[in-house]
Amino acid sequence: MLDRQSQRSLRTGWTAFLVLLFLSPALAVDKSGVKPTSISLPSGPGSIEGLGSDFEPHLNTGTSSYNVPISLPAGTAGHSPSLSLNYEGGFGNSSMGIAWSFSNSSIRRQCEKGIPRYEPNGADDDFDGLTDETDEQDRFLDPSGEELVLMDNGIYYPENQEQFIRWRHITTDGNDYWEGHLPSGGIQEYGLTEESRVHEGERIYKWCLQRIVDTNGNVIEYDYVRFPGSDNQIYCSAIRYGPGAPPWDAFSMVTMTYEDRPDVLDDYRSGFLMRTGKRLKQIDIALQGDLPTGHLIGDINSDGINDALIRRYVLDYETHPHWSLLSKVTIFGADGVSSLPPAEFEYGVRDQPRVVSAANAVIGTKSEPLKVMDNDFVDLIDINADALPDILRTELGGQHLAYLNQGVRTEGGRDYIQWGPPQNVDSSDNGDLALVRNLNEAEVSLTDVDGDGLADLVLNSSINPRYFKNNGEVSWGPTKIIEIKDGEDFPPAPY
Repeated sequence: MLDRQSQRSLRTGWTAFLVLLFLSPALAVDKSGVKPTSISLPSGPGSIEGLGSDFEPHLNTGTSSYNVPISLPAGTAGHSPSLSLNYEGGFGNSSMGIAWSFSNSSIRRQCEKGIPRYEPNGADDDFDGLTDETDEQDRFLDPSGEELVLMDNGIYYPENQEQFIRWRHITTDGNDYWEGHLPSGGIQEYGLTEESRVHEGERIYKWCLQRIVDTNGNVIEYDYVRFPGSDNQIYCSAIRYGPGAPPWDAFSMVTMTYEDRPDVLDDYRSGFLMRTGKRLKQIDIALQGDLPTGHLIGDINSDGINDALIRRYVLDYETHPHWSLLSKVTIFGADGVSSLPPAEFEYGVRDQPRVVSAANAVIGTKSEPLKVMDNDFVDLIDINADALPDILRTELGGQHLAYLNQGVRTEGGRDYIQWGPPQNVDSSDNGDLALVRNLNEAEVSLTDVDGDGLADLVLNSSINPRYFKNNGEVSWGPTKIIEIKDGEDFPPAPY
């Protein structure tokens, strides 16, 4: 049992602990007026948001990606487009300059394996004895870049499924467009009319997204424009969406404004010229119908009816005559004047000189042979295995001379290649070597037959093809017969 003094000490300790326990929350209260929960940010079309997302490096490729999302008013039942400005370090050139693209969906012919044919050409393109078979016809790529595979039922599926969209190519009754049937039941339509196709005459290279319809009949429409001088190229100029199908009494819109670019881009991958002479300058998000107060009012989409601005994105580019690099994106509010701090971009650019000259950069030679590379009897080969190309000179009758490359030397501030004196190239089988004669013969070539990194001397004889091994010591090895399987022919030289 505890004595009276111990009991008194225990009660005192518990009392102090309970006092601290109940007082500590009051002492830890954060009364700051700048903490995140002190200010309630508005939501909806006028919400305050920053620009951009997280910068994402790709360690396996050494590139990186980034995007600036375009905030849009919500559509009926959530049916609205998804737009963003996308940076990808490995991307090429587009209407936003180098490495940037504006999210716009399309289906196109595959050109990575060759220029599209557009129609059967009556030729055996894969040399298998059959003409215009399935694997010789054009392939198509879906909006994600996946190759579309045609099934027996006429439906196309991506080679690698991600979104599980069923694609149909409609070519009946003079039509030529694509339908994408979504898992949700909605339909995407590409290239419904000529204005949404990249084509030259009857040859259609790309079908751009023109309409999306959800299961409730709500529609998103995409418009495209062609500018003078932009041969066969089209640009997305407007997007509209509202309740049900158009015409609408009230709807939301996105309009794109373009400017001339100094670095006109010519692209012939389609088999005809596609000239991109414009770049994206401004994106306006607006609405038409019941116009709210406090917004910039004007005819934003040029249809003769006033619209209310919701927000505006302005793009600025670095000034350079040879390329367009996006340098800044600024978002303006509904009044068209107030703005958030811009998102600014800087690049590591290897700026090549505008004039490329070989003056003072040409490396001369010393002690070079009188007969060099403009002679059919002479060629380059590493004859002594030092990883430097030497000169091999052959003569009628089988004499072979080597001039060894002794590397780059410097004299008087100038670089030059020093060549050694001529050396006889010996052989372990001089009798057969004489049969080779010289490099001027069509059946003689220099080829690495045994895979040791040194080119050997090969004689493509119709009877017994053979080669002389490069010993890497300014000499040829003995004659070795190249065995050929029964029923096969030796390839012609050079092979």
